[in-house]
Amino acid sequence: MLPPSVASSFENRVPDAVAAVSPSVVVVTQRAGHAPGGSPSRRSVATGTGLIVHSGGYVVTNRHVVGKASQVEVAGAGGEAATGRVLGFDAVTDLAVVHAPELAGPAARLGDSHTLRAGEFVIAIGNSLGLPGAPTVSLGVVSATARPLPGTEFQLEGWIQTDAAVNPGNSGGPLATLNADVVGINTAMVPYAQGVGFAIPINTVKSVFQSLVDHGRVIRPWLGIIGATLTPELARRSRLSGVEGVVVADLQESSPAEAAGLRTGDVIVAVDGRAVRGMTELLRRLSEISVGHRVPVTVRRAEATLSLPIALQEARVLPTA
Repeated sequence: MLPPSVASSFENRVPDAVAAVSPSVVVVTQRAGHAPGGSPSRRSVATGTGLIVHSGGYVVTNRHVVGKASQVEVAGAGGEAATGRVLGFDAVTDLAVVHAPELAGPAARLGDSHTLRAGEFVIAIGNSLGLPGAPTVSLGVVSATARPLPGTEFQLEGWIQTDAAVNPGNSGGPLATLNADVVGINTAMVPYAQGVGFAIPINTVKSVFQSLVDHGRVIRPWLGIIGATLTPELARRSRLSGVEGVVVADLQESSPAEAAGLRTGDVIVAVDGRAVRGMTELLRRLSEISVGHRVPVTVRRAEATLSLPIALQEARVLPTA
């Protein structure tokens, strides 16, 4: 049992964190269409949550909350409503940015998801189930970090898994620490499980937000391979014991990798002089390099180690690497 002083401190930290983050939480509603004269219709299609992340009414939410709408309705903590323009969205990370300049409310304080640890207490805040009144708050812990999920291999950091209750309507809302630092954007729950929710790490959110504001899309460099992390078992079978990297299973036609002379069976072990130990790390290394930049890629080919300069292009579709 916790000493009374510790328990009292914890009990105060939770509502204090909620009070600090809640003014930045908004309700995002997608409408069915527009009434005559251009005003939004009152028939709701979907309602979710958003978070003010920058002054001037810049809101981050989930892509699936805004759908294909170019405009959505955004309501602040005080109940004031404004029309927000969807600046862009990213299907890979399920994030979207909405700009509602008339919206009042402070920007949330964004933390550093790289420092998040399993077992740390977190708070999920959102428009759970579309219930009227103030946002719903739930408390839990970080169950895991960097959690890969099927179909999310391009989510560079992996997902944050939490047991804080995340329900329909929470999508797009913040996951915050007891210090009121937002460390993730809630995005998914598993309907057949209990206490399993997921959030997009805030470091990923920061990067995607800036790209969507600047370009209306996320610019991802394209290497043009189909690859897989070289497992110890595969390395032994390939007589590459002790080697870590990404094995090239196939090359896309007319890709930068093909033009540079990369071959099927090559193992990528470094990009721009920095070690690559798996597919996620390769994607992260590539994401840090500007499109058009010629970067040295180090590969193991049989017993030889080669450095191939590769000029990265912008991905036209979902990237393979």
